[in-house]
Amino acid sequence: LFMLCVYIAPCSAEDVAVTADSLSYDPNTNSITATKNVHFKHVDGELFGDRGVGYTDGRDFEMSGSVKGTFKKESLNISCYHIKLQADSADKKKRRVTALGGVKLTRNKDTLSADTVTWLVESDKYKAAGSVLANFESHFIDSDEVGRDGEKFWARSVRKYEDRARRFSMSAERVNGLIKK
Repeated sequence: LFMLCVYIAPCSAEDVAVTADSLSYDPNTNSITATKNVHFKHVDGELFGDRGVGYTDGRDFEMSGSVKGTFKKESLNISCYHIKLQADSADKKKRRVTALGGVKLTRNKDTLSADTVTWLVESDKYKAAGSVLANFESHFIDSDEVGRDGEKFWARSVRKYEDRARRFSMSAERVNGLIKK
């Protein structure tokens, strides 16, 4: 199944570039606010949006308004209305990405769309919620929620799950499974 695995390393200000039509800096908080044609560039990818707010070290950054971007290392393209990149509360060296509003992720021919997608970078841990449509090479899922943590996979309120390789489909309140690598 689709694996969200995005890598954004802890970084220094030299690893991040933010450009926009308007940039403002608050020296008291080391925060920046960017508006119109915002471009957030990181060694592993880049995001474009209408507005951005974050810190000069690049660790935490939010963008909104027709956000589009790529995570090159993962060959992952994203579009959404709002995205947050934050240090993970359990491990500050890792980052959590939350995409909100009309989220669409594509990798090669695989696509996943949902209202919200949250994942821990550099891991197989993610959750997609709200009208989830996942169209993968060998599987199709239409459900309210889909998640993965390592090899464990689950889905809730599954309207349709289709295994194209085994040629069967089903619907269920909850589906649990294992993804073998």
